[in-house]
Amino acid sequence: MSNGAMAAILRDGDPNVDEKKVSDYRRGKILLPIYLAQRAARALGMRDDDSSDELVRHFDGYDPLVMIRLYGLWPANADHEVLGRLSNWTGRVDTTLVQRLLTLERLETEIGEREKELAAADHDRGVVSLTRAVTESQTYGIAIWPVLAGPMTAQANRIHVSDRVDIRRLDGLAVTDSEVWNALGPALRRVHALPSITMPRWSHPTAALTSTSDPHISMWNLRHLDAPRLPRIPHPHLGLPAVVVSSTVANTWLGYVAGMLAFVLGYGLTSTTDLARGLNPSPTFNPSTDERNLMHDGLLRSPGERRVWFHAAKVDPDNPANPWAPRDAPCAPQLLHVRLVEDNDLLHSTAQSRVLQPGWTHSDTDAVEAWRRSRDTALDRMPSDEWHLPLRVPDAAWGSLEKWEITIDLAVRILSHLESQGLHPWEGLAAVQASLVSADPVVAAPALRWLRDRGAPFVFIP
Repeated sequence: MSNGAMAAILRDGDPNVDEKKVSDYRRGKILLPIYLAQRAARALGMRDDDSSDELVRHFDGYDPLVMIRLYGLWPANADHEVLGRLSNWTGRVDTTLVQRLLTLERLETEIGEREKELAAADHDRGVVSLTRAVTESQTYGIAIWPVLAGPMTAQANRIHVSDRVDIRRLDGLAVTDSEVWNALGPALRRVHALPSITMPRWSHPTAALTSTSDPHISMWNLRHLDAPRLPRIPHPHLGLPAVVVSSTVANTWLGYVAGMLAFVLGYGLTSTTDLARGLNPSPTFNPSTDERNLMHDGLLRSPGERRVWFHAAKVDPDNPANPWAPRDAPCAPQLLHVRLVEDNDLLHSTAQSRVLQPGWTHSDTDAVEAWRRSRDTALDRMPSDEWHLPLRVPDAAWGSLEKWEITIDLAVRILSHLESQGLHPWEGLAAVQASLVSADPVVAAPALRWLRDRGAPFVFIP
């Protein structure tokens, strides 16, 4: 079948498929999206040694069970009763896995739309849209503290990392994060807000937060450097469809590391936390470890292209391959997995800060021990090859010059690793970076300058 004919068939499932994409699918340059797999199987008349002639006749020349056996994917409009009667497939396929993969298949078709939604509220409009929602509620008030940070003191080189937001009730009553989310959840989700206790804030401009924090204030952080965004380049770099940065705790600043990589590579950015927020019918601001691991599994299996994602969570006790491969399925090829490995001091400081968070129920000792076990388990399971890059992360005071220097050094080391592996970037990357500097002078521009000044490869801005 010609590339044009296959493109016409697959276009029913994805209007953006063209002959070039089909050529790239066939040559293995990019992975065929999982939601197009059954269409391709039908077009190619796929069958294998386990295929039933009766089943192939019933489905007009192909065996949909090939994809069910490989990935657990039902064909569109399939008669499940017929499949079960003709093939007894349930005896050969883990039905729990099938249900998990069906969920992931549905979620994958939504990832593009979800990222567009998340990227729609950029750092200029995010605060404005949240302020409007708070004002229209006629129940809450809002205070905003812009966070300008980084390793340089010159104002032009400071990055607008985030906005710290304090929300309180107009009637003066106490308020919880959950109550605020229930009232303002859609607006908070659109602007990538997460609960935060980091200081300074408008409501506590000089005082340090204590374990008896003000019950009248719900504190949030509107992210910019590590907020989800769409890819800026039309084609992935050859041999590098995606990058994942993972760790056990988020205090490694893995989101900032991933954000800087995405700027340099021109790739999109997302996190398992952002994606898992929409997993439940009632979206939550705090997805569970299981939900985040589920999203991580799906991305490992089928990351798409031109994406950097980050994932902070303890290892999945039900998946011996976590966090390196999805449960009962192979990991996508040519996926660079960077693992940030916390030292013990970093785990201890993380536990001490978590004690201050509302709803935290673990002791310092229990939390550190659980994180240490998870960290060590992940290292024990890690494959030893050039696609898996472990990097140690020492502790440093939050927001300090040392913390920023550590974070930037991690990004430089990752880019240097890609250079050592022979990565040849897409030829239009320099122009894309130039447009980023022009379009985003307070986030992308200083981040790229930091990396350039520290000798990072693949940074082409003057």
